[in-house]
Amino acid sequence: MVQEVIKPDLVIEVSATPSTKFEQGYYENNTGRYVKVPIRDVIESGLIKNNTVINNDIAGAVDKNSADTAVLAAALRQRETLAEKYRHQGTNISPLVLVQLPTDSSEKMSEIDQTTRETVEKFMDENGINYDNGKLAIWVSGDHYPEDVKTSVVKNDSPIEVLIFKQAIATGWDCPRASILVMLRDIKSVTFEIQTVGRILRMPELKHYDDSALNTAYVYTNINQIALQEDTDTQTFFKTRFNHKTPEFRDDFCMPNIYRKRVVGQRHRLNRNFRKKFFPKLKEKFQISKEDSKDVRLQKLDALLEIAPNELTIPVLADVSFGHLDTIDQELFEQSRQVKLTADKPYIERIFNLFLKSASSPYAPHDSSRVLKDAIYKWFSDNGIDNESEVQRIVACSVANQEILNSVVDDAKEEFAKTMDKETELTYTDFKIPDEQEFGEKYEAYPMRKHALQPYYRPTENRWKTEEKFEALLDSSDNVVWWYRNGTSEPKYFGVPYYKNDDKGIEESIFYPDYIVRFTDGTLGIFDTKSGDTAKPGTTLGGSVDEKADGLQAFFRDYNEIAKLYRDPKWGFDITDMTGLWGGIVNMAADGHFELQGDAITQEMACAQLHGKEVELPEVNYDPSNWNGLII
Repeated sequence: MVQEVIKPDLVIEVSATPSTKFEQGYYENNTGRYVKVPIRDVIESGLIKNNTVINNDIAGAVDKNSADTAVLAAALRQRETLAEKYRHQGTNISPLVLVQLPTDSSEKMSEIDQTTRETVEKFMDENGINYDNGKLAIWVSGDHYPEDVKTSVVKNDSPIEVLIFKQAIATGWDCPRASILVMLRDIKSVTFEIQTVGRILRMPELKHYDDSALNTAYVYTNINQIALQEDTDTQTFFKTRFNHKTPEFRDDFCMPNIYRKRVVGQRHRLNRNFRKKFFPKLKEKFQISKEDSKDVRLQKLDALLEIAPNELTIPVLADVSFGHLDTIDQELFEQSRQVKLTADKPYIERIFNLFLKSASSPYAPHDSSRVLKDAIYKWFSDNGIDNESEVQRIVACSVANQEILNSVVDDAKEEFAKTMDKETELTYTDFKIPDEQEFGEKYEAYPMRKHALQPYYRPTENRWKTEEKFEALLDSSDNVVWWYRNGTSEPKYFGVPYYKNDDKGIEESIFYPDYIVRFTDGTLGIFDTKSGDTAKPGTTLGGSVDEKADGLQAFFRDYNEIAKLYRDPKWGFDITDMTGLWGGIVNMAADGHFELQGDAITQEMACAQLHGKEVELPEVNYDPSNWNGLII
């Protein structure tokens, strides 16, 4: 119908598993192009969930029967939790549990599939879910119940709570209310990738909710070994490690909280601000300084790039006979006799434009490639090569040059992405120490007896010595009752508003302090650790540290007024009356001891307030040279 009747001039296909094997960038002859959308952009749009948790809180469902019934029980319990949370959000969505039968080699039901099916049906019936009351459905080869299961199960308010399937819904089926996947496998391990759980990633109303549990996909499985694909998206998306509040934790305060929620994305393309990120990266790569003459700069370019005419040629195979075309590989190409030809102008322009469009991805190539082209011309001109045709030749006729430039472009795009405006709105919520948290494979359990959630997980890579030393200090102090490591960028974590002043003007932003600490004197400390340049405003690492520090002090000082605002009936948050708040930016000095920013609310002030004394609070004024000794 599409190809023969409609005969479109343009076809746009959207898929998580595209069948068309394009490389990223434009193709010749109007064949088309492939555009990869980063998973983080899809998540931030509200289309899919934030992450996936595997076997969440399954310990409480273990019984004397089998692993299968344990994961089924955990899945049903999770379903009831989500259903209640949807009701609390005021939306009529019934979360769906998908139960996948063991073998996936074909559509035909195997003996183990049939046995597992019977186990699932029996268990569900014992829990009030069966075909007769319309809460159980099945969709396998040759057996559909109800008959219209493919459509009836999709409705957000469908009475169907559990769907048994095999492979029939593996592709091409969209049911956004599906939130939980039970994988009953006949193998001992499985490698997870994002596509494995594609059916439970959709958001039913194309938006994220204030409750982070509703922005999470849940997988329950009977396997005893879980591995994750090594790509960054998968490692970030799947959560396999969990911790929970300790049973004796009784500090159930509730504080005002805020987070920034994305509403609509902006035009996704490079602009003139890209040069501000690109040129410094190039200067760093080629070790160019302001004092260098053009001749010196050209020499530095020549040290890394192939720019001589005899280097900029195209290798072509000569006099080689192959028995089978599909046996040609790179090694054979390298060992064969070649001749080097001078590229003509059309070839150079074509390859140069392909490079620009590929290198500017994932930004819109039509506009972004022009921005990148002008930036490349400008930079080469500033460094001794004024001829644009020669610049094209340097890029187009050397794979090595392309690799070097592409790596610098990638670094610059990463920095540029941080400056992109996103249309967002500040959303007000409340903060409590969470009951549980989830972590991916790149986290390890570490013995910290006073952390509010146990076990304490810390990253296996990219850890900061400042944080490790501060955490050790908190955990060993007799003055600390408990401490909590805060997260970022999600409504369940504690965020403080502050005013960020940059070349775009004043903008209200959010600061996520590192640590929340309860002390034995009753005070509550909130701290963010820094050291070196991270404590200095205006540096690449320090950024807005002064504005964040002032925002946190304002939160301490104005807490009662903020709490009153949050308790307004139009919001109705049950915010706790609190005194005894103190803390701020904590700096690790060169000798290893910790200091609290000057002009901060101190523990002594907070303790006096806690006992009803009048205290004159200091003015907000962060000064990177003003520190006071900190005793924990």
